[in-house]
Amino acid sequence: LQSARDDKDKKDYYYAMPLTVNIQGEFAKTLEYLKSLEQLNYYFNISSLDVTASEQKNIVSTNLKGEIYALSNQQEEE
Repeated sequence: LQSARDDKDKKDYYYAMPLTVNIQGEFAKTLEYLKSLEQLNYYFNISSLDVTASEQKNIVSTNLKGEIYALSNQQEEE
């Protein structure tokens, strides 16, 4: 996310928080969960996604890393 203004006029209206999610479960339910992340009211930038099959039938381990962006409470000074 970047402001259209010059860097010298730029204010931080948002901040990024690192987020790591590790889940294990049925493939179909894992896929449903990942799709539900798209419906969040936050911008979630995924930097890596690893899905590994387990020895159990239809079970996967999923590791997701990224950053979630939220609006800052900082108010612009006039």
